Amino acid sequence: MSKRQRPASPPLTSASSQRKIMIYTFGHKNGIPQGFDLYFDLRDIKSTAWQIDGYHQHTGQLPVIRDLLFADADTRNIYNTMKADVLKQRKRRLQISKTSVSTQHVAIGCRSGRHRSVAFACQLAKDLAEKIEGEDSCLNCILKHLDLENNTAKTEKRGGGWHCTICAKHSASTACDMNKHLMGKKHAKRISKLAKQTQKPSQKMQKIQMQKTELH
Repeated sequence: MSKRQRPASPPLTSASSQRKIMIYTFGHKNGIPQGFDLYFDLRDIKSTAWQIDGYHQHTGQLPVIRDLLFADADTRNIYNTMKADVLKQRKRRLQISKTSVSTQHVAIGCRSGRHRSVAFACQLAKDLAEKIEGEDSCLNCILKHLDLENNTAKTEKRGGGWHCTICAKHSASTACDMNKHLMGKKHAKRISKLAKQTQKPSQKMQKIQMQKTELH
């Protein structure tokens, strides 16, 4: 079974990546995309939004759908926990690397990838784009809706579970269990090590370029 993976990210410690968070939405009915830094499964969240006229023709981008979804206190608690986890992972990686943190790739899924996940992703991007305590500037949030435009066109098969593409031997049966691994110190250290390995060839090329400039 082929697995849909997220698009390749910039170098792990590039200046442009340090303030960037990529937020993806997807539908579990199409499978789970692979290679993300955090996963959130919203299929168990209840919402009365399905009662509005033309619900299936709309998406979570519609204000009335978002309002009905977040009217529930439990849903708001789930959202706040999600936002806290994203920031916690970012902070831990920065503490370990000491200098920079790579672009985070967050995957948020519901059944179809059109309503609950989209509403959560839009709200998360809005909140993280605002000034956050402990950050010297706003974060750059980019939204990608994998199954929003045309579900029938997204027939490419994805993985049937949660797998860590950095720590190849680790897999989990739920998003929560996978996040425990992805937010752990062992995984963060692995990310930091890969970042340093990526940075070394770049530093070597810069040194060679400087030597050439001096010769001229």
